[in-house]
Amino acid sequence: MCPKPPEDCVELPAGDADFAVRLLLAEFHPTAPPELLLDLYLHGTHRAVASPTSRPQFPAAGLATRFGDASEPEARRPALRDPGATPALVERPSRDPAVRVREAASLDRRLPVARLLELLEDPEVGGAAACNPLLPVPEMRALLDRAGVPGL
Repeated sequence: MCPKPPEDCVELPAGDADFAVRLLLAEFHPTAPPELLLDLYLHGTHRAVASPTSRPQFPAAGLATRFGDASEPEARRPALRDPGATPALVERPSRDPAVRVREAASLDRRLPVARLLELLEDPEVGGAAACNPLLPVPEMRALLDRAGVPGL
């Protein structure tokens, strides 16, 4: 749990068979290996397994190619973190059968506006789509009007 062990002390616990050892390394070491963070996210069963995604060294490049067609929804979600994902690649998970995947896609700034507007009507992810900063102002006003929020 030492937050600053020497760098040469990271490799051994990163490959440890014990999940708890790897999780503690991921939680407390500032330079935990990116692939360790990804592995914990994809294969962990502990409630803290999503926390590695908030670490700055969580991998992003290439995730759309690696996981865009994964069989598990939780493996498809990180594909949206890929900075190289095109608007077309972001649109595909916006049609995913898994709500959490569609929700993540609805928040993505690369999502085409036409698809974002369609997602506003999706009862499962419309609230998330309304939070996308690319939502056109007239649509924002229409949402506020429907909710009965008085104009500014």
